[in-house]
Amino acid sequence: MPAQHEEKTPGIDMELLKRFVELRDERDKLKEEIAEVEKALTPLDVQLAEQFALAGVQSVNMAGRTVYRNVDKYITVKADQREQAVAIANALGLDELIVLQPARLKSYISEQLEETGEMPGDFASVLNVFEKASMRVRKA
Repeated sequence: MPAQHEEKTPGIDMELLKRFVELRDERDKLKEEIAEVEKALTPLDVQLAEQFALAGVQSVNMAGRTVYRNVDKYITVKADQREQAVAIANALGLDELIVLQPARLKSYISEQLEETGEMPGDFASVLNVFEKASMRVRKA
């Protein structure tokens, strides 16, 4: 590999530029390391979320941290069902929930599921509803 030489450019602080390049290289290396850590965390997250659920444990204190299981609910319109979902929402007077405010749709459907145990109208045929458990950590 040919030796690299540093150009001197009038008006440019070369030490500042050198530090900038060094920090960018360091950042890129750290991003790669973080990706490796994330890859190692994923199976642990799944296993621990399952263990916490099976054991009926809400949280555990470890090393000055509280480790707990979190469950997020996801509600999405099924592929190729958008028009039907909008029609159902319109029939129930909820058209703005599908088109403009998906977070409100999620809240509305979640509330209905908690209160009645089922989705209103024919939403069950056009929506995917699922939960995803993951582990979280906060300072104790």
